[in-house]
Amino acid sequence: MLIQASLSLSLIVIEGMQFTNKQLLNEIVPEETDDAHLKPSPESTSSIFSFLTFSWMDSIISLGNIRSLVMSDLWDLSDCDKSEVVVEKYRKLRTQTVFLKDRPLLQLLTVTRISLLIQYASSFLCGILAVSSAFWLNLVLRWMQCRDEPVSYAIFYLFGMFAFSTLFAILEGLQNFYARRVGMQLRSILVAELFRKSLRRVSGTLPSTSQDNAEGVKSTSENNQNDDPGLGNILQLMSNDTEKIRELAASSHEGLLRIPVTIIVSFGALIYLLGPSAIIGVSVIILSAPISTWAGKYYNKHNEKLMAAADKRIHLTNEVLQGIKIIKYFAWEPKFKLRIERLRNIELQQLVKIFISRMIFINASYSSGTIAAVVSLSAYTMLFGKNLDAATAFTALKLLHETVENLGFLPDQIVNLLQGRMSFNRIMRFLKTQEIERYTSANAEVTANETSNLSVGFSDAAFTYYTEEDEETQSAATKQVPTFAKTNFTLRNLNIVFPHKNLSLVTGAIGSGKSSMLLALLGELKRTNGISNLPDVRLSAHIPPEFKIQGVAYVAQSAWMLNTSIRENILFGLPFDEKRYFTVLERCALTKDLQTFEGGDLTEIGEKGINLSGGQ
Repeated sequence: MLIQASLSLSLIVIEGMQFTNKQLLNEIVPEETDDAHLKPSPESTSSIFSFLTFSWMDSIISLGNIRSLVMSDLWDLSDCDKSEVVVEKYRKLRTQTVFLKDRPLLQLLTVTRISLLIQYASSFLCGILAVSSAFWLNLVLRWMQCRDEPVSYAIFYLFGMFAFSTLFAILEGLQNFYARRVGMQLRSILVAELFRKSLRRVSGTLPSTSQDNAEGVKSTSENNQNDDPGLGNILQLMSNDTEKIRELAASSHEGLLRIPVTIIVSFGALIYLLGPSAIIGVSVIILSAPISTWAGKYYNKHNEKLMAAADKRIHLTNEVLQGIKIIKYFAWEPKFKLRIERLRNIELQQLVKIFISRMIFINASYSSGTIAAVVSLSAYTMLFGKNLDAATAFTALKLLHETVENLGFLPDQIVNLLQGRMSFNRIMRFLKTQEIERYTSANAEVTANETSNLSVGFSDAAFTYYTEEDEETQSAATKQVPTFAKTNFTLRNLNIVFPHKNLSLVTGAIGSGKSSMLLALLGELKRTNGISNLPDVRLSAHIPPEFKIQGVAYVAQSAWMLNTSIRENILFGLPFDEKRYFTVLERCALTKDLQTFEGGDLTEIGEKGINLSGGQ
């Protein structure tokens, strides 16, 4: 009955697959992009047979066997696989659904629900069908022992074994296909959110200056790497952590559904086949569970320490690479090398402990399954005194093999689950960090009202730098001016209106707050009082077009250069307009500077403009 039910459910899933696939592909139609010239993917128009056997990919595979593929040979991505579509869907769902607010995991699962449903439905059926080969094997062996039934029965049994194996292979292909689709969708969403957050978050916060805690500054500085991650840590979140979540999403069905279902069905079949002796074998596995549990907790503990050590090493390595010129000037290479090696040794120590715990974990699982097989068959023959015929022996060995094999896979799946959970928590911790004022929802209405003022400047404004004790910025209308510590730099009583379409110059002594005022105008400082105005088309739709800006150009004191030619750095991706280009060179007084270079404006500049002067 169980096999019949799984077969019926498989047919229902396969029949509904074509409809759900087309619905998934056509759920959101993206705007036209640069990939519009690519040929559409034949996936959405493929037949049921072509979709289940993946024969819709035969043409591009055959072409790849003949010659190397070029860009024009490739198909466009399906709509549901495009990052812009998935990210837009996620952001709409996050803002429009009240139930999913502050539930990031449910938000991600809801976005990928169709693919996720197919993935887990196929995985459940695969878990049942994995045991079907033992069922058909038992029928064939019993026919060979008795020979009471006609040969047509044996042919039917063999055909059933082949049909169920084929069905298992089809469902396994669908399971893996949609699992990897879910993984890529989740990774696209998380990478997009990390990029977005890195541009919006409060960076460079000052340490706490509370006088109630004499060690506050020291403790904060020690934990500053985790609370205010630098470029190296953000890159690790975007690469390592998102990749671990993608791998978890692509294999989560194994540990959460397929392996447990296969183990449960195998145990049930063993109890039906061997009786109480199978329960004795199960008890061996249960007794070994505490060892696996301890090894899993030990692994999780040291994996967290490994991630923290890796963050510190990457952070220090990134700082060394950014300041390599100063390090070379003062011959500090040995000291920094020693510091990096010290952090690397700490990382390797945690890695060794992780390998030891994983070895214990895997050995405990494999050995328990093997011991359970020996104990079960010994109890069946010696304790209960039953005869072990070929049909019972080979069927029991097949079921025990499925059990032992899946128990061996289970530790890796649990490890992947723990790593993915840790990576997800790290990403969520970063995404919950404080954002600058203009991006917080609490100030959206206030900001929109302020941008209706067409002037650019400040009115009775006060600003300070963000500190680590700051919570989410509240509405400027309800917030009172706090008393700041003496060490916090503060801009007070700003009443400035910059003239429209004119050049404004700001002069002052070093450290008087000129750059801070520009940062305050850009919204990068914490506003404690008053109003700041910078009309932006993205914040207010009723501003006249002549006053609207599409963005703000801020030329910082530290130049950011591409490792390419001077011309490419000036164009910055724009098409070359000779008249406009040379006009810019003349107005920036760069003509004489370019004459000093042998290659003129085609001279390759080093990383971060290392072979240019500060003025250039």
